[in-house]
Amino acid sequence: MKIINMPLVDNKAAAIKWIKNSKVMDYIFHQARNWGFLRAVRLNDGGYIWEGVSYEKDERNIDREIRSEYGQKIVSALIVDEIDLMPPLRYRNPNENFTPLESEVIKFLATKNHVLNLVFVTAAYNKLIVMNEDGTWIGKNILEVGD
Repeated sequence: MKIINMPLVDNKAAAIKWIKNSKVMDYIFHQARNWGFLRAVRLNDGGYIWEGVSYEKDERNIDREIRSEYGQKIVSALIVDEIDLMPPLRYRNPNENFTPLESEVIKFLATKNHVLNLVFVTAAYNKLIVMNEDGTWIGKNILEVGD
């Protein structure tokens, strides 16, 4: 489910809770992977274990070439939340139907406050979610349907 489809929620905390339990978490996984903070290790069963690139290393491997201001914000949130130190976790079991919210990796990422806050702030800034006069939040698509 896209963030623009977020139902009406009471406040920012409720919006972030909704994000944690939505497919938006898959976007966060892909950002961590694409920025090089996670790596995959192939297993004999055909699946993969994902781990932070600095997991069990003496030094953190967080030197990235960043060309945009938003890219700097993403990398900063990934660093502060120590995504590069994530222990080995399964993203999916190859023998089961994939449910992103049951993924060990997604559950780990859902505990990372700086990344979640950045997603929330970015969505609000880009008007993908909107704050109502009473302080509630709603996804743009849901708001437009209600008009």
